[in-house]
Amino acid sequence: ERVYFYPSGTPFLFIVIEIIIISVVNQEKFYLKIGSAKDISDPRERLIYRLLEIVPGALMWLTFIWIVIGSLFYPLGAVIFIILFDLYWFLKTVYLTWHLRVSFRKMNECIKIDWAKKLEALDLSNHLLGVRKGQSDIWHLVVLPFYKEDYEILENTLRGILRTAYPKERIMIVLSGEERQGDMAKEIGERIKKEFGNSFGRFLLTFHHDLAGELAGKGANETWAAMEAKKELIDREGILYEKVIVSVFDVDTVPFPSYFLRLTYAYLSSTNPLRTSFQPVPFFINNIWEATAISRVMAFSSSFWHLMNQMRPERLVSFSSHAFPLKALAEMDFWQ
Repeated sequence: ERVYFYPSGTPFLFIVIEIIIISVVNQEKFYLKIGSAKDISDPRERLIYRLLEIVPGALMWLTFIWIVIGSLFYPLGAVIFIILFDLYWFLKTVYLTWHLRVSFRKMNECIKIDWAKKLEALDLSNHLLGVRKGQSDIWHLVVLPFYKEDYEILENTLRGILRTAYPKERIMIVLSGEERQGDMAKEIGERIKKEFGNSFGRFLLTFHHDLAGELAGKGANETWAAMEAKKELIDREGILYEKVIVSVFDVDTVPFPSYFLRLTYAYLSSTNPLRTSFQPVPFFINNIWEATAISRVMAFSSSFWHLMNQMRPERLVSFSSHAFPLKALAEMDFWQ
């Protein structure tokens, strides 16, 4: 056991960061398994983590409480606070709107690019992954976890993938249902496999069963699906991990026709492709006019938020449908 001493006056945040770094060094990759404070075994570190979890919500509630209490007992201070608060949100709205407009313009420019030609023109003569031909060397593994979705939703997704401008023989599909759904999942899965199984280079149908210690949800299913695909499709055929890009989709995702071409270009032109994740812009508009008014407002708001974040790379996170190199995924033990 090591004891660490800090000079008096050392900032609390610095100490917290130092503790986290020490823990990471001493427990390799343990942080990949943390979803909340309860996943940390050390009582002191669990308490610190929990306090940091509480901070954002506590600040929000303190803001509302202060506005009410301050208005009653210290009205001048409350007025100044409210004016500054409104000014902050006005400036932030202007800032985010500017990012949204710029990002939308860049997205439209990106749509007009012929990515097949750009991929062909890419100099791969000395590529660090040993790739020589983009479309014929790179495989795309598409992970589709589903649970209680109707056949029509899965069908629409698969048809969308078929419409993409990438060689279908270089696309592998793994469709993963939940065993706890019973015969319904198996019936839908077999129906999809029968209709689309021969349309792609490889097609794997599998069913995830709940394992001890798992958090039930998409993450558990997609981890199972990717591991099964690695074992049954990638390892069995000796395909190099460096030449496989994994796209994990929400099962209602309909990719843009040039999605796989653009993703391949981004992967091969990256300075460090094996340590890069890829986040497309999600638009929540598939059934927008069938949804309720409040759902449409939330869908457009989410679409706008993710679009504007494309201009703020420091705020980007892997969300919804995204892509990773298979080698990086295997090294970090997938998503769970």
